[in-house]
Amino acid sequence: MPWLVAPGHYVSLHDAAIYRVPLPEDAAAAICRGSFGDWLALVPPVSGRPFLLNAFTKERIKLPRRTKEPMNKFVMSSAPDAKACTVAAIVEIGNSPYIRRFKIVFCHLRRGRRQGRSWEILTKAFQLQDIIFFEGKLHALDIQARLHVFEEEDLQQRPDQRWNMPSAEQRFFDVTLHLVVLHGRLHVVGRGLRTTRWTHFTNAIGVFTLVGEMAKSPAVVKDFDGHAFFVSDACCDAFAVEAAASGRRIRENQIYFVDDEKNVALLTARGRRPFQMLQSYDVRNSCLRAYVPSTAVVGTWRCVTAQRFPHSSTIGPPLRESLSEAELLLWDVANCLGAWGQPSYTTREQEDGARVAVTVRIWVPKTSKMSVEEEHYWRFTKYRKSAKKAKQAAAHEAVTFLRSRFRSILDDSPWSSVPHYHSHVDEEEEAPEEDSDDRDGLFGYKYWQRDLY
Repeated sequence: MPWLVAPGHYVSLHDAAIYRVPLPEDAAAAICRGSFGDWLALVPPVSGRPFLLNAFTKERIKLPRRTKEPMNKFVMSSAPDAKACTVAAIVEIGNSPYIRRFKIVFCHLRRGRRQGRSWEILTKAFQLQDIIFFEGKLHALDIQARLHVFEEEDLQQRPDQRWNMPSAEQRFFDVTLHLVVLHGRLHVVGRGLRTTRWTHFTNAIGVFTLVGEMAKSPAVVKDFDGHAFFVSDACCDAFAVEAAASGRRIRENQIYFVDDEKNVALLTARGRRPFQMLQSYDVRNSCLRAYVPSTAVVGTWRCVTAQRFPHSSTIGPPLRESLSEAELLLWDVANCLGAWGQPSYTTREQEDGARVAVTVRIWVPKTSKMSVEEEHYWRFTKYRKSAKKAKQAAAHEAVTFLRSRFRSILDDSPWSSVPHYHSHVDEEEEAPEEDSDDRDGLFGYKYWQRDLY
């Protein structure tokens, strides 16, 4: 499993353990902008030349002096200590928080030869999202999910003959696209972000394979074949998950979003609360979770939020002072499961006048499609001497049923302690729904684009 590089130390993501790795003073203060095996691409925080460092042998390779603009990500065609290696970097142009434009620069590393003194410019500024070396070629992805491939001869041309990227309209600011290689194929991880007055949060996620150089007919991916994805601005990769690690946080078919200090600083500057340090998304049950290091048990992660089918139309937090503990819990569980409407209660007195009946109705989506046909609908009725007690009993009945029906989502959530339902209801776990044409779903490509943009 990968480690999260922080100034002066590394954090193991699977158990949150901190490892102290002795590094030179300038390396400990630098910002990590890429990795290749044991090698890190480090950029000094203020001035100086970026460099490549082997974190364990301490071997160092100097890169050309940094550009005037921020250098956000480095990728390498091979290990830097190989006979020949090409290093490409993303450089941000301008400082507009709404339209972000980037260009690609590169340099060649050759053993035994003097390195170049400056970066070569490969492209002019455009709405670049990510770059990666794949099958010996540099691939670049733009905001419209168009893939641009650079052959080796492209990197040898004169600057005035190099690529002038086609224009791409950035229809919505809060979209990130990342490239990941799995089983010899390129995958795109798309993440939509929504801004409110108080915070910034994820409202859509999609994973697709690319066919050819243009993303005209990408295939939706919901199985990583024993792997997990790790995504950040500086590094993206897929890792095999061992069976022995199945009881830990890192699980197969999940995407882990590691938000780095750049995103945190950007959101803080806008006066909004930054992301959690680690978020996971399960492509099978479409559940997004946010984690923070636990303060109670050292070396573990604690789930603080969970949301199935993340979208911008959740029911939101309840008015807690007006609800009982059972009603609050039902509201939170329904919200976690992606409900688009709050639990509905109906009260009626019985003919004998000694009891009151309260019925609670719950709507939980089956799939990401927002329609009545794609919803589960249940109702639970309880009889008590007072409406208050009947409402609490009905809410408790609904919560324990949902806990049993959606184990894979609620077992690893802030509501994992909710008891199972032990009655006449079948307790089989909710299986992922298969859409007849998944490309038309919210996380299918067409509606995924609509929701992201």
